[in-house]
Amino acid sequence: MLKGIFCKFTNPHFFSLGSLLVFIFSSAAIGTEQNFTFRGKILENAGECTFVGDNSIIEFGDDVYIDKVNGTDYKKTKIPFELDCSDVSSVQLTIRIDATGTGLGCDKVLCTDHQGLGLKLYQNNSVLNVGEKIDFVVNANHKPLLLPSFYAVPVKINDVNLGAGEFSSMATVVLEAP
Repeated sequence: MLKGIFCKFTNPHFFSLGSLLVFIFSSAAIGTEQNFTFRGKILENAGECTFVGDNSIIEFGDDVYIDKVNGTDYKKTKIPFELDCSDVSSVQLTIRIDATGTGLGCDKVLCTDHQGLGLKLYQNNSVLNVGEKIDFVVNANHKPLLLPSFYAVPVKINDVNLGAGEFSSMATVVLEAP
């Protein structure tokens, strides 16, 4: 294809002008440098982990009392999930809980559709902010080592006066290889 393009430039003045432009642009670039760093991680048989079971609804029940909502232990409910990493051999992974709530405090807790009520997240007994990453390792036997346990606890956002009513919230559990 290039051979055909050069054959079209039969006018010697046009070709000379083209050569001059190439020389000017190449000489203007002499003496400038740009270093690039390339990074990556090669994985051997990366495989995949999948969530097992259909535990996508976490029930707090019909008896969440307004005056007991404290954001620490009242109605502390485990977020049940299990991972099948049978295709993965010895790799570090991260897990996080993402949500797209709107309003004050929704960057730290899961906001609900009930005015002033949120769900504070915990990893074991430590507070976990929405989107915060937790590292864990899948061993050579395809089992997660110390898979984090997550909990949700009803919390009043900014000490508002809660009213009675139903509530719901939505979040996504994301599993990634760093």
